[in-house]
Amino acid sequence: MYNDGVDIADSLGRRTKLNAGTVILSVGRRSRIDKDLIESSKSIAKEVYIIGDAKQPRRIIDAIKEGFWTAINI
Repeated sequence: MYNDGVDIADSLGRRTKLNAGTVILSVGRRSRIDKDLIESSKSIAKEVYIIGDAKQPRRIIDAIKEGFWTAINI
């Protein structure tokens, strides 16, 4: 990660830098908390929010509402 974006790789392994002020990571439907990713994100970001299935597996509508209210409160 950079202060102004992230490195990304496609399915063929080609890497590029994606410039972004905000990065939202979506990694599937199961609750898979990657503590290393959370800690490395906290080391470069002012605020890190764990929402949706990363917080607790549940219905998509619950994750959407949680994402909405989190964004409203930022």
